[in-house]
Amino acid sequence: ESMLKIAIGDANTATFKNRNAATNAVTALKQSMSGNEAGKLIAEITMPFTGVPSSILGQTIAYSPVGLMKGIYKTGRVLAGQVPELQRQAAQELGRGVIGTGIFALGSYLMGKGIISGQPKDAAEARQWDLENKPRNSIMIGGKWRSLNSLGPEAVVFLAGAKLNEEMNKPDGSMANYAVKLGKDYIDQSFM
Repeated sequence: ESMLKIAIGDANTATFKNRNAATNAVTALKQSMSGNEAGKLIAEITMPFTGVPSSILGQTIAYSPVGLMKGIYKTGRVLAGQVPELQRQAAQELGRGVIGTGIFALGSYLMGKGIISGQPKDAAEARQWDLENKPRNSIMIGGKWRSLNSLGPEAVVFLAGAKLNEEMNKPDGSMANYAVKLGKDYIDQSFM
């Protein structure tokens, strides 16, 4: 019985069908807008699919420095004997966080080396990239730009590291600008 429950949970996570805090928040927002026909219409137009994107957001956070901190906290609680039944979950969260933080750091490092394209900073740079056939969110491998978009949530973490390097190396760079740009990049994802 418990093995079946664990297997279903793991399958839902792997296929982005698991519910998490982001899923619950977006679902609650969508339901609150459904009080009248206009609200329902606006909710369906602006948020037609909420499950997969919010699940991907949850996995993106799990594979990030934030997920690493969460894994460390849960591992500490397990080791302190407070919640030994969470040992498997703590180990998974710690592992995802370690891997994701490495991916994040690699993205930052490679952006510093100039072999990650990220997003153009303005319309003029976008036109220049178009003239050069330089795609967005790509990495230079063997003299050719290769898209990172097919890597899934890990690409978002990789590019978040790249974007951090890019933002913090600007004279007016700030964590607030970084957070806004991450949010915009996430919203611009197609999830298809």
